[in-house]
Amino acid sequence: MDIRILPRLRKLILHLDRREWRVPPQNVGLKTALQARSAGLADLDGDFKSGVSCRLTELGFDLQKKLASAEAVSRRRSAVSRRSD
Repeated sequence: MDIRILPRLRKLILHLDRREWRVPPQNVGLKTALQARSAGLADLDGDFKSGVSCRLTELGFDLQKKLASAEAVSRRRSAVSRRSD
């Protein structure tokens, strides 16, 4: 399964939680958080000047599971290819 998503948006989705509000990780800014909100992947809370907290929506949580699964498959494939070299 190949899921194409921008690297910073991927980092944000994998970092967030469905229940708890979290500050976006380093190198992920407000613009990325706003993209996630407009795509229906995250809810935002806070003042845009002082910082914003995010949490996943149901749609974002589903995407997070798919991304995590795809990364696990990718890691297994690269481990197998390293052993066969």
